[in-house]
Amino acid sequence: MTEHVTPPPGADATPEELEADLAATRARIVGNVDALAEKVDVKAQAQHKVDDVKAQAAAKVSEVKATAQEKVAGAQEKVAGAQAKVTATTQEQVVERVKALPRPAQLGLAAAPVLLVVLWLVQRARKS
Repeated sequence: MTEHVTPPPGADATPEELEADLAATRARIVGNVDALAEKVDVKAQAQHKVDDVKAQAAAKVSEVKATAQEKVAGAQEKVAGAQAKVTATTQEQVVERVKALPRPAQLGLAAAPVLLVVLWLVQRARKS
């Protein structure tokens, strides 16, 4: 409300100058009245505060969501790496155990899947 106020027109002012001064004064008064009305409008102030708090909350939610997504992505990468390592280690252990078996046991392990498929085919043929 602190505005630069022009001095009023002098005694020798023309009617146009007086009207211009009057219009400027009215505009200043309207601005001041609007500013005062806004300050005393508690409901509007409360709504502005609610809007500000909502905006802050939304920003915080977005920030937390982004952080959580980053952490989830990092955790997924760690799990995938650990899973690949476990799978590779397990495969290596199985291969080493099979190699350590005597030759007849190795042949039996190799023939077992073939035998299961043959038995399944024979059983299907009998049902038909």
